Amino acid sequence: MAQQTGLYDRHLAANARMVDFGGWD
Repeated sequence: MAQQTGLYDRHLAANARMVDFGGWD
């Protein structure tokens, strides 16, 4: 599960970045 957690964490960070980008405009 630790491996999936790292991938999930990375996915969350990327998702948060996309949301941040969308909120910029």
